[in-house]
Amino acid sequence: MEREKPFVNVLLEENKIPGFVDFLKRETSGIIDVYYALTGLKIFRVHLGEKLVKVMRGSRSLLTSGSKASLKRLEVEGSKILSEICKFMDHETISNELSKIENHLEKLSGIRIKPRIAIDTNITKSRYLEEIIRKILQSEGDWGNVRVIVPKIVIQELFHHFSTQEFKGNVELGVNGFPMLQSRLSRYALTNIIEGLDKGVCEIYGRLLIMETGRREFSYISDLFLLEQLEKYGIMRPLSPIIFITSDFALSAISHIRPTIYLKRPTLSDEKLEKQASRDLPTFLKYLVMLGGLILLIDEQGIAIALSYSWKGITLEDYYKRRICLSIPEETLNTFKKYVTIEEKIDHDKTPWLEAIKKLVEIVQKKKKKPTKPPH
Repeated sequence: MEREKPFVNVLLEENKIPGFVDFLKRETSGIIDVYYALTGLKIFRVHLGEKLVKVMRGSRSLLTSGSKASLKRLEVEGSKILSEICKFMDHETISNELSKIENHLEKLSGIRIKPRIAIDTNITKSRYLEEIIRKILQSEGDWGNVRVIVPKIVIQELFHHFSTQEFKGNVELGVNGFPMLQSRLSRYALTNIIEGLDKGVCEIYGRLLIMETGRREFSYISDLFLLEQLEKYGIMRPLSPIIFITSDFALSAISHIRPTIYLKRPTLSDEKLEKQASRDLPTFLKYLVMLGGLILLIDEQGIAIALSYSWKGITLEDYYKRRICLSIPEETLNTFKKYVTIEEKIDHDKTPWLEAIKKLVEIVQKKKKKPTKPPH
């Protein structure tokens, strides 16, 4: 009987991902299948030697337990993650849309008062807020004096999705309370807001909306409440220019705030995503793990590596720095250290998904060992 290969769990900071990619290029077979670990759904195949990423949309889950309805729901979740990654990797649209804001900032460049950009929930859950904060911190062009207004109702809505959008569990993998995509997007948004507050580029404004948790109409009412709050902000501070940005076309149409800028929601076709991911693999992996939560990489030689943003004992600092929990075979660790400096290990108690990783590795390896049927 083959002895179980133990995993070692380490923390990998976002800026170390390029070193991790170098490790994959030089120390693996170069052909890696990427699985959404909760469902066992293969979503990408990466050919590192050819710098090629292939989308595996429509592939079936490796899991078999559970009702057809629950398995279908899990497969749909995997497809949603693919679609969301298409939005995050659309660099061209994001850059073009942000230029709309830059045009207004240029007009305000002679004013000494700092311009303020007010945002809605959709902006926080896209890549727009992350890029705006980056531009302000790097003082690009006219961005240096800008501050971002985050209405309290936005944070309330993010926490609502953060805490309610979870899977009930999966019998085959033993996963319970795993955050769904909407919960994960809210976590991503909150890390950006935390960074902005910490570095003095974001400010909180307004009040919370007292409403029964879980009501379907919450998001619609919160949008109207948000507009009302920001309009009051503009009246109270007539000498402080405010620019309202949103990815909700209807909200932009009814807004009385001037200027209100509608930012188109980015998206890419699968073909364009493959090209973009092939050109910028570290960024692609970053968003893949962020949106998927638990991603499994298995190469042709059977080397399995898990990347996760979810583990027990995660600290605010871990979220803020977007640290990734990386589970790697112990026998591979010394080789891995040649490419990435490991500053911290985490113990087994902080990785409740580790059993899920092991089970999925077993399922995948069994599938690979099955002999293929000869053609008729």
